Amino acid sequence: MKQPSDYARLVKYKAKYLERSDGLPTNVVAQKDLIEAHQMLHFANFFSYEQRTRTVLDREGISTTLYPFYLSFSRQVYRLSQQFSGESLLFNVNILLLVWVARGLTQAILETIRDDVWHIDAPAP
Repeated sequence: MKQPSDYARLVKYKAKYLERSDGLPTNVVAQKDLIEAHQMLHFANFFSYEQRTRTVLDREGISTTLYPFYLSFSRQVYRLSQQFSGESLLFNVNILLLVWVARGLTQAILETIRDDVWHIDAPAP
């Protein structure tokens, strides 16, 4: 009996994308070293910025119960820094800052994180 064409596609999909015995999809195995190097670079950068953010929060005397919120702001700035640069980054970070101020965080602390950790200038008046 002839198998439907969907069956052939399913077999190809399983062969290409689904896990093999070593636990990795076949398309990932070929790029594994590159992926690991890329991730290690991003985690090192991410960790560095997070530590600097914690230093600012310690210096400003922020309660540890508020740390997750300020760290979330810094993580979102990191994400934006991977997507934008120049004026676009400045514009998006300052919108993000206003969002977190509206959520109840202190603007001065967020600006300190923006300036001291990320070295992003305040917008011109």
